[in-house]
Amino acid sequence: MFQLFQISLLLSVGVRATVLKIPVEWASANDPTSPANSQRPQLSRQQQSPIGVDRRPRRQTLQDDSQLVLELDVGTPAQKVRLVPDLTSNIFVVPTAACHTKARKANRDCESSGTFNSTLSSTYLRGPSIPELPWREATFRGNLARDVISFGSNSTFNKSFTEASVVHSKRKSRSAGSHGVFGLKLGRSFADSDTLFQGMFDAGHLDSKVFGVELPHGQKSGQLTLGGLDHGLTLNDVNMIPAIQSGNLGWAVEAKYLVHISDGFYLTTHLENCTAELDFNFPGFAFPRPFLQEILTALGSPPDAGFTAETITFPCDYRMQMPEIAIGLGQNGYRLDAFDYAFETEDDKSGKSMCAVRIHSASALPAHRGCMIVGREFFSAHYSVFDVESMKVGFIKQSDF
Repeated sequence: MFQLFQISLLLSVGVRATVLKIPVEWASANDPTSPANSQRPQLSRQQQSPIGVDRRPRRQTLQDDSQLVLELDVGTPAQKVRLVPDLTSNIFVVPTAACHTKARKANRDCESSGTFNSTLSSTYLRGPSIPELPWREATFRGNLARDVISFGSNSTFNKSFTEASVVHSKRKSRSAGSHGVFGLKLGRSFADSDTLFQGMFDAGHLDSKVFGVELPHGQKSGQLTLGGLDHGLTLNDVNMIPAIQSGNLGWAVEAKYLVHISDGFYLTTHLENCTAELDFNFPGFAFPRPFLQEILTALGSPPDAGFTAETITFPCDYRMQMPEIAIGLGQNGYRLDAFDYAFETEDDKSGKSMCAVRIHSASALPAHRGCMIVGREFFSAHYSVFDVESMKVGFIKQSDF
């Protein structure tokens, strides 16, 4: 079972507005008992390429279940649960202690710490059943309920929510793990109620309808900041661009061009009517054709006709020779080199460092996701700012502050 929490009412008296700083870290959907296996996702033994004389990039099949997670308290007494912050959804999902999925025969992943047991909470109230509710590759089914949610001693909410008692998964994936979901998408949530973030602001728990995201990067920890920004930043420090709110899209912006830069030569692909979805849990980038053809050729691994998604690995000391990528989002351009878009992993045979970049074909993804997806590696290179009130988003390169 999973438990799905949906904000519909916040009760608070004399609450002082504040800025909440919530640590986030990488974790595996299939290993919910531990923090992230590392600060950066690791490739499996089958994916890693041996380091040999041949220094050309090597292409490998993409398999990655790493996702960003945070912790909060649920119930009385408080039980710590682990949730996935998600820009593509506005639901709030908390996993219960007895969860299971059709994708697994065993449920031991869901009997671990980081889940919620409603029978142990003295403030839990059960309500009527609700219809099925989809999220990525999973479907939640459950009932209305009410309990206490807390982001620390100064931010406690007695609120209504939706409790999902069953999760169906179409296939084993990141969505089929036993973490919950903290949706940060624009707009109204299920049953046309306020999202948790909006409800926190309306109840006076947050200074503003702004949040900032800093992903774990190398030895640097990550953080989700609600109600303001970190590092002394204000909205005036960021070149903000309009967000697009359309259909099933999460946070999205207009993509105007893509450039790859190799040996001083610039090859630009101009985009028309292209919407780029922003998703820091998405591994790598999903590019439209013909840029997909151009960048993979520049990386030394041109795609075949049936290309969907692959990971290209190469020795990390080869990064200086790899192409740069520039992405035009709104009126702003963002330039990435291989130190930004490639993540480090370790070869399990030699113990030497390897680097990898994930590339997807946007045409192989659901149409509602737009013509490209800006994923994890872009967010790791930037501090990201989301202004819910003005429906704008902005990025500052981590190296600029």
